[in-house]
Amino acid sequence: MQGTRSIPTSIKLVLGVCAGALAASALALVIVTIAGHAGWEWVPFYTALTLGLLLLGAWIALACGVALAVRDLYRRPELRTPLNVATTVVGALALVISLFLALSGRLSSGGAL
Repeated sequence: MQGTRSIPTSIKLVLGVCAGALAASALALVIVTIAGHAGWEWVPFYTALTLGLLLLGAWIALACGVALAVRDLYRRPELRTPLNVATTVVGALALVISLFLALSGRLSSGGAL
């Protein structure tokens, strides 16, 4: 199929997880801000709990997507377009940065791993 660009499912997964995590974080920020102004003290706890579980699932899905993308790029040379390679690199960087931020927050607060 000449002239068509194929985007593997793994790349779509990486893009979807990144967009979903950003949307969920923005929604949680809005909910906590509204709850803070309204004086609801219980909302930030449940929002943080839900967001934490959601982001943990997103992190696992992103790790799977990056692993599948690397495998696809290795096994199928026709998929090695600049867009696919850049998406895989950005997904891997998002994993590394999120892990660093999670561990640095825990280490600076004095909590045990």
